[in-house]
Amino acid sequence: YCPGGHPQTLRVHPILTSKKGQKTPFPTHFWLCCPHYVKWVSRLEASGYITKINEMLLENQTMADAFLKNIASYQAMREDTMSSEDLDYLRENPSMRLRFSEGGIGGSANHTRIRCIHENMAHYLATGDNVIGEYVSNLGIIPECTWCSGENNNYGKDDEG
Repeated sequence: YCPGGHPQTLRVHPILTSKKGQKTPFPTHFWLCCPHYVKWVSRLEASGYITKINEMLLENQTMADAFLKNIASYQAMREDTMSSEDLDYLRENPSMRLRFSEGGIGGSANHTRIRCIHENMAHYLATGDNVIGEYVSNLGIIPECTWCSGENNNYGKDDEG
């Protein structure tokens, strides 16, 4: 939660069930929902930070190792939220089970690179443990949010930042 008390991320159940009972995988376990962060992370992505971070993951073994640990943690958290019915469904559907067992943060099958900063930032904000989210937070590019704190409570409204 932000200082204003609003959620920054949502934790989404990994298998969604429609009203008709049809199951759909949803491997993005943490969803970035804070309008402030969504906007600023979108700007970082648009300015080439996905490529920059992927280059860093190739060049910095310490960062790459930490990212692999983040993926393992993410997978474990995602599986821990599944019901016995969900796990039975996965056992009955090997291709779906493979997708969950191999899918990393946001379901990405490639564990040597990111495809989205939003997913990693959401994981970091929710758990405090994601090397990509920590890196982005420490850049000093994302200003302090004034949308939903103090006298400037504009939660959900567009800002000029």
